Amino acid sequence: MKKLRASTLALGVSLLVSFLALAQAARREAATPPRGTPRLSVLVSVDGLQMKRLLDYRPYFVAGLKRLLDEAHVERNAHYEHLNTETGPGHASLGTGAPPRVTGIVANRWFEPRADGSLRTVYCTDQEFTDPETRKPAWRPGPANLRVPTLGDRLLERYPDARVVSLSGKDRGAIFMAGRDPAHAVYWWDQVTGRFVSSPAYDAGSPGGAVVAKIVERYNRTRAGGHLPRRVGLAWRKMADPACGASAPASAISVRPVPEQEMRPYQLPVNGLGWDKDLSLATNGYFHGLYYSPFIDELTIDLALDVLSSKDLELGHEEQPDLLCLSLSGQDTVSHAYGAESEETLDVLRRLDVQLGRLFEALDRGVPAG
Repeated sequence: MKKLRASTLALGVSLLVSFLALAQAARREAATPPRGTPRLSVLVSVDGLQMKRLLDYRPYFVAGLKRLLDEAHVERNAHYEHLNTETGPGHASLGTGAPPRVTGIVANRWFEPRADGSLRTVYCTDQEFTDPETRKPAWRPGPANLRVPTLGDRLLERYPDARVVSLSGKDRGAIFMAGRDPAHAVYWWDQVTGRFVSSPAYDAGSPGGAVVAKIVERYNRTRAGGHLPRRVGLAWRKMADPACGASAPASAISVRPVPEQEMRPYQLPVNGLGWDKDLSLATNGYFHGLYYSPFIDELTIDLALDVLSSKDLELGHEEQPDLLCLSLSGQDTVSHAYGAESEETLDVLRRLDVQLGRLFEALDRGVPAG
């Protein structure tokens, strides 16, 4: 009987070892991308941009937007299947492929009932954390309200060594394009400090997160915050009008700014009317003025280029696929402040065209083929 038990035990151990070996081989196979898988996918969102505006202003584009319209597949008959189309729900749907009723991000802000029957205003990225200094609950931006996984979340489930980096001028743009996995590197521009910041929901100590954190720290220390008045300047000046042909939209050429004396004080946009615009005169300060200008996109692309050029990170250079998400906010903030067909919005799109050109050139140079 003892020999039988010993044989049975040996057989069980052998089967267990064989099963573990097969499981490890299966995991290795699952973590190895199929041949031809892109090493880097780049998801770019231009917040609030309408197709009509993109096509109407086409004669003005000379770089990135021109390249997309000339060389890419352009879907001209896409329609929303849901409301609301604000930044929060839109980016959550873009990141997950699900409508707001599924993602849980139904608006930028909504109301929830308290226990006493009153209503609490909820911002879409509200998440409760424990303040490390006071040890008290504090609200900070995070992905807690997002109910379903994103493309980035699924990517890390399949390939644990993949890196997901998401950058934006807005917290809701960066967070909802990235997702809930703590290993994501997620940063957005802070209007108070003029620096890129992140959320306690993301682990800056993860392998990819630690490298991106160093890139952002160096960017903030050498090129953001107090360096911005010198780098960007204090004025937003309109780009020189190109030699547009008859195909250029009249609305884009003949817009007449309304003199400030014809406007009531509460109607004035953040950076005032007419050209040139003094960004330092914004009601809440210079950084607030930058947020409502095309320069917010330039800052985001600058950081993205630092991420792409990092020899320590080498995004898109490893065997597993990586994901870079960029949400560009200037078109949205400026069109809200000045109008969708204003000179200011046209100027933002022309500058965005240049910034996307910089991005595409960097991708052409620095990312190897799959």
